[in-house]
Amino acid sequence: MTDLPDLQYGPRRDPMRYVHEEGTLQAALARRLLGVPPGAGDASAIAHEVSEVIAKQAPDGAFGESPSDTAKALCRLFELGCAPDMPEVVQGLDALPRQHRAEGTPDPADGDNLKDPVHAHGREGSLANEAIDALTLGGRHSVPELRPSLRHMAGHVETWLRTTGCPWGPNWYTQTLWNARHVEDVEATVLLSLRWFARHMDDAGLVGYMDPWGHVKTAGVVDHPLGANQARRMLPLVLRTQRPDGGWGDNTVDVIRMLTTHGLLDRMRDLPPLPDDWTVERSVPAPSGEFGHMTWHDGHMWAHDTKANEVVGMSSDDGAVTRRIPLPVDKVYGIAWHDGLLAVCQGGPWEPNKNLFLIDPDTGAVRREVALDKVDMAIGLAELGGRLWIGDGFAFGAKLLDPARPEEITHVQWPGTCAGYMASTGDTVWHTDSFAKVMVECDRVGELTDWAEIPFDGAVKGLAHDGNALWALDGSQRRLCQIRRAA
Repeated sequence: MTDLPDLQYGPRRDPMRYVHEEGTLQAALARRLLGVPPGAGDASAIAHEVSEVIAKQAPDGAFGESPSDTAKALCRLFELGCAPDMPEVVQGLDALPRQHRAEGTPDPADGDNLKDPVHAHGREGSLANEAIDALTLGGRHSVPELRPSLRHMAGHVETWLRTTGCPWGPNWYTQTLWNARHVEDVEATVLLSLRWFARHMDDAGLVGYMDPWGHVKTAGVVDHPLGANQARRMLPLVLRTQRPDGGWGDNTVDVIRMLTTHGLLDRMRDLPPLPDDWTVERSVPAPSGEFGHMTWHDGHMWAHDTKANEVVGMSSDDGAVTRRIPLPVDKVYGIAWHDGLLAVCQGGPWEPNKNLFLIDPDTGAVRREVALDKVDMAIGLAELGGRLWIGDGFAFGAKLLDPARPEEITHVQWPGTCAGYMASTGDTVWHTDSFAKVMVECDRVGELTDWAEIPFDGAVKGLAHDGNALWALDGSQRRLCQIRRAA
């Protein structure tokens, strides 16, 4: 377990400025959480969101065909400040147990999903976590299924507390049990979970498949010394992902709750701001184009122009275009070079067609096509040690492939979750993490070697390594930048 970081630095921008000045729904909810005067539009913004949820309610009180639909809607209404005695909430809380009982206990032979131990509660007829949350927060503690469901969840922690599986489940269940600790004696399982997180969490606040913002929410919900320890462990990531407006996007309320629950907000405001992780050594203007994904080859930077669907070669001396290679395939989510051929990864989020193409740069002809059937979601590409690393956005790692032996494919579980842009340094691979919203570096076996913020306030549109230095495409100022880690 990594030692807790010292509180050396605070935020670069005062988060209270966001709380006081922004007109977003997150800011309105943060103001209510902190008890500061509401903004002029807060009431209407929250009321609009409430009406959007209520509009989906059926005459019988349900918010959808499944108990999960109703439970999620109820939890959202509670997040928005609705009281348990609000008529629509009362009707929803009445409907939820009816829907659960009507659904019945599924047959384990009904599908692979039910064979997954994470879904053991479904086989046992227990309430799902969101249903437990809704009934607990709604004060329906006498619903017969509630206490047995809590005991089942707490008693089968080995089915859901794992580094692989659902990116959100372990944090959801931990929060559910903590919120229901006064209904059933389940606090010991919560503390077991937090100790498990502490053992498995790396320096970047990452744990296996999990969305790290779930760790932030859990730390804010669990008002316990172990929750405070988790909050301290998450601070480095939180400080590096703060946005220019002082908030954290849709995660703002969770961050504010975490900081205030454990007395960190006021303490950090008096500390010097966190220094930048990156220094721009030099920069050149980037040519026109809508770029995404970069690579380096033969003394040139190469970037994929997503609109023109071509790979553009450019000089790192002045950014001038040196070559254009039209692509014969679309939906490209990664480029690299392999044995003198342009390697192109076709895929993207939830795309059924996932393929690797090796393209002759002189003729534009496809020299070879490899089906990526063993890649769940192909969203990045880099070459390391003669093999292509294909970022797998669903399996949260990389598939390693030698095009000469496409039947031999290896999975590397790396630190971090969903890959974005990738770059090989020759010994390691950097990738931007779209869940964590940081950059992560790992070695050939997937061990964390470094991590940092995404430069330019997250506006990176591609990464490449020229053999000596890392380059990033700054999408906000349209420039190619040679960057290095700050001292």
